[in-house]
Amino acid sequence: MPPVREDERESHEEARALTQAGLRMFELMPELTEDVVEGLLAKGGLLNGPEVYCLKEHALRQFTDNGGVEPTCFPGRLLRKVLASAKADKAQVPDTLMLFRVCRLDLVPEEPYQRSEGELLEWWDTQLERDWIHPDAG
Repeated sequence: MPPVREDERESHEEARALTQAGLRMFELMPELTEDVVEGLLAKGGLLNGPEVYCLKEHALRQFTDNGGVEPTCFPGRLLRKVLASAKADKAQVPDTLMLFRVCRLDLVPEEPYQRSEGELLEWWDTQLERDWIHPDAG
């Protein structure tokens, strides 16, 4: 392919980023939830948007498959990693908040209403223990 012209660079970079995001989702969605959780825990650094989105989708699928019972395979360390990722990339906040709500049903009734997403993220930061382990997780 010919080199990207300067006037095409922005749209080229955007298309490339969307393609990479789509490929990452394509990798993660069909995997077993436990494998996704383990892989993202082992990943160095923050999570990207597609990874947070896929975690949320895995949590929602488990929630539905379990008849409305919160999934137990999302350790607190991973939720903290998701929180840090959302603080670094505000586009991840909606998926992050939904993930927290699904994984921590015990805290949802206490979540403050009529707050901005940023304020809700900060509230969850005060609620998520740093070494939280789900009571049913062996």
